[in-house]
Amino acid sequence: MQQLTYQGVPVVLDGAHNPPAARALVEELEGFHLVFGAFPRKDYRTILQTLLPKAKSVRYTYAARGALRAEELLQAYPAPYFDHPLEALQHAVQSSQRDGNPVLVTGSLYLVGEVLRLLQMACLNSLPSTKPA
Repeated sequence: MQQLTYQGVPVVLDGAHNPPAARALVEELEGFHLVFGAFPRKDYRTILQTLLPKAKSVRYTYAARGALRAEELLQAYPAPYFDHPLEALQHAVQSSQRDGNPVLVTGSLYLVGEVLRLLQMACLNSLPSTKPA
């Protein structure tokens, strides 16, 4: 589990890509705005059944090549679907800014890695540029 701050809100990144990991996660965290993406070979329905009771809101996103798309995820639980993880994260951040609850990104190590990469890029892009004297 990795915790950071993005746009003033707490963001938790956790790969929880199997039911035991999801159970351990909800023992540590509740009241979160969920960003979820997974692969069909994983037991994503059980993972969602574990996470959803503790979630304030849910949105899905595309984790990586071969990941579940909207059709499969929406059968498990209706929620907004975003093709790009950054869009899903922004949506969750808006909810978090309203109520102060953290954002949780989980369901796939690929998704967590991609979101971490995007956040690092956003951080680097927000640094002031230095010009040689």
